[in-house]
Parts: sequence; structure tokens; C-alpha cells
Amino acid sequence: MGKQQKYIKRAFLDLLKENDLHSVSIRQLVQKADVSRSCFYSYYSDKYELLQEIEDELIAGFVVIMKKVRQHSVGYFYQGITHRNYPIYTEYFTYIKQHQEVFTILFSARMGDDFTNRFSRAIAKTRHDTLRYWHLDPEPNPWLAFQENLLAASYVSIIKTWLNQDCQPSIEEMGAYLSTLWRPGFFYNETQYQRAVQYMDDNRTAVLSG
Repeated sequence: MGKQQKYIKRAFLDLLKENDLHSVSIRQLVQKADVSRSCFYSYYSDKYELLQEIEDELIAGFVVIMKKVRQHSVGYFYQGITHRNYPIYTEYFTYIKQHQEVFTILFSARMGDDFTNRFSRAIAKTRHDTLRYWHLDPEPNPWLAFQENLLAASYVSIIKTWLNQDCQPSIEEMGAYLSTLWRPGFFYNETQYQRAVQYMDDNRTAVLSG
């Protein structure tokens, strides 16, 4: 990303701190970024494309962390949530903290629900794909959509609340808290849990060694 593009994004976010999207004009934006209109249009067709790029980058970074779970065995995952120390959950909140300003702006009421909905769908889809990757849902599961939507809504609600509390409690405490939510019947059903337990029993040496 070039310097001018960074200036445009920085100026845009600064304007969105105090204004809703519809009231931000390209004239305001280029003046604040100290670039020409032609410079802006060399990168973006309009402010909506700029906003989508910012959202896409933010969501993609979170999804990358979610996908890290696939680097581990399903047994390692369940061991981690059982002992409330699954490290990827800490990474979630580290990422949110690093991008606190942008998340806060995009989640704000004046921005509407577009980002919230896109973020939720990305979380639900990634969770769905991970279950498929682990073969935990080889058969049709009528509850899968409910679980995925519940997971996504819970994650978004927790993140919003944490941001509203200026990222308190600590990242480590939030990671442990998120682990406590993973129990049979909440984000996954008993059948999925039993498959994971069976996996651990069949592969105990590999699981315990990480």
C-alpha cells in the first residue's frame, strides 16, 4: 500500500469518528488526506469501495486467526478449551486490541449493521468450514445453522462489549472466558462432542504431545 493510499484511509477513518458515512464527501476526504481527487479515484471508484476494502482487510485478518485452529488436531482443540487455555482465543483479542480504533468505528451505531453482518457471516462460515475440515459433521445436521449463527452472534456481542469497556478485562482473561463458552449444547452438540472424545481416546498419545 502506497503512502497516499494510507493517507486516504487514515483521513477516512478520522472523518468517520465524527460523521456518518453518507455525510462524508470526497471533497472533505481529499482535503483531509491532502491528496488530489484524481489520486483518490486512481484507487477507488467511490467512498463505498474504500469502506469495503477496509472492512475486507479487517475481517480477513480475523479469519486468518480462526483458520489457525485447523493446524491443530481436534483433540488439541478440545484439550485447550477444557483447560481454558486455548491460545488462539488469546490471539483473537490481541488482534481486536491492535485494531481497536477501526473495529470501534465500524461497529458504531452511525455506521449501521453492514459491517456487523458481514463479520458475523465470516465467523459462521469459517466455523462451518472448520467442522467440515475435521469431519465432525459428516452427516446432515439440522442444528448446524443454529450453532453457527449463535457462535457468530456471541463472538460479535463479546467483542463489542469488550471494545465498549476499553478492552477490559485483559486479553488473557478474555481468552479464558471464551473457552468457557465451548460446552456441549451451546456451540456444538453432544454428537460432535462425542466424536471429539472418541478421537482423543483413539489418538491419546498424539493429542497429549500436542
